[in-house]
Amino acid sequence: MTIGFYFNTPKSTGGAYQYSLLFLDALTYIKNNTYIIFNTTHDIPDRFYTQKNFLILDISGPFSTKQSRSYAHISNMLNLIVTAFLRFHMGYIVVFFYKWLRRSTLDCINSSKTDLIVFPLTTMETFGCKIPYILAVHDLQHKVNPQFKELTGSGQSEIRDLRYNDEVKHAFRLLAQSQCGKADIIRYYGANPDKIRILPYSPIFSFLSKHVKGAAPKKYRLPKHYVFYPANYWSHKNHKNLIRAIGILVKKQKEIHVILTGTKSVDFSIQNELNREIKKLHVDTYVHHLGYLTPEELKYIYIHAIALAMPTYIGPVNLPVYEAWSLGTPVITSDIRDYREIASDAALLIDPDSPGEIADAIVEIQQNKKLRKKLGCHGRTIIHKRTIKNFARNVNTVFGEYINF
Repeated sequence: MTIGFYFNTPKSTGGAYQYSLLFLDALTYIKNNTYIIFNTTHDIPDRFYTQKNFLILDISGPFSTKQSRSYAHISNMLNLIVTAFLRFHMGYIVVFFYKWLRRSTLDCINSSKTDLIVFPLTTMETFGCKIPYILAVHDLQHKVNPQFKELTGSGQSEIRDLRYNDEVKHAFRLLAQSQCGKADIIRYYGANPDKIRILPYSPIFSFLSKHVKGAAPKKYRLPKHYVFYPANYWSHKNHKNLIRAIGILVKKQKEIHVILTGTKSVDFSIQNELNREIKKLHVDTYVHHLGYLTPEELKYIYIHAIALAMPTYIGPVNLPVYEAWSLGTPVITSDIRDYREIASDAALLIDPDSPGEIADAIVEIQQNKKLRKKLGCHGRTIIHKRTIKNFARNVNTVFGEYINF
């Protein structure tokens, strides 16, 4: 069988990029198919170009040029115009427009003679795709948490509704990562439950050699005691309360730092707001932003951290939690419905609105060796079933359903 994969996620998309890499790595374990990768970025790793059963087609796309940031600004303007059409119930014009706008990409996909194609996240290309497709639905937080502008602003909510309403009807299969995710797809878009398969995430480190201990970032001198939070600077990531927790610890003369990674210059970034908070609390020397790191560097930082401290308002599709579990790193994360489903005894669950509770959790993990060991063991137990091979096996099962359809 010939299977397509639409790789349109640059590094700046964070978790979406990591998920796309995970899927491609999983495909390398399923050797009885030929894969055509429709790549619109500069960020696909070289190792996939030498994979025997992979054919990578570098096609034009929004992230195929150095002017991707300019494209993003134009895209936001287009989104606002599109939103106006949608509010007047003129979605058919929007669909026609996007088919025309993406016509070269769609022509490439539709003429490729693939039997099935995988879209790792929702995209306008599904409107004009004539090939049966599988769509990964990571979350519907624009419905669950519409108060965050990065999820709904610039017309994103209306456009996502347009796409998802169409995709749940026409996709061969929809992939959710949890029971909560499946329930949301059914609740908000009336999807047929028989179409949905739960495909839990497998951490990126699962495809690194066990002998790779990680590499310290060469450009930076890491502090001795730190918590780690890899996330783009969006409001729903809740960096602010983590910074405030560090401020509380500094006042108590606790030498605990925080290391941040991710992209600062994203749409709806709260970077300036965070910088003001850092200066206000006088914790400049305790907050370190390292930018984008390699998997080996990330692994090193996880292993040497007191804990992953992730007081997010949204879950459970937050890849760092799974990455920390895979390495036995203790996890502090939010006491929200999604993590109650999956975390069990593998994390300290905190109120994301309480900097004091976050600070107390950090100190508790630092001082309690038994707790650190317990959280690490429970995390590894969860991850034990989430290896790259198991992920590939589950993907292959979905492919088999298409063959037998």
